[in-house]
Amino acid sequence: GWVSMENAQLVESELHTQRNAPMGKRNTG
Repeated sequence: GWVSMENAQLVESELHTQRNAPMGKRNTG
């Protein structure tokens, strides 16, 4: 679905956080 710029930035930030997070800190779903 279509997301607003704010939501897109939040999602992107979440993705970067999960990618950069150490394995022990990573949240799954």
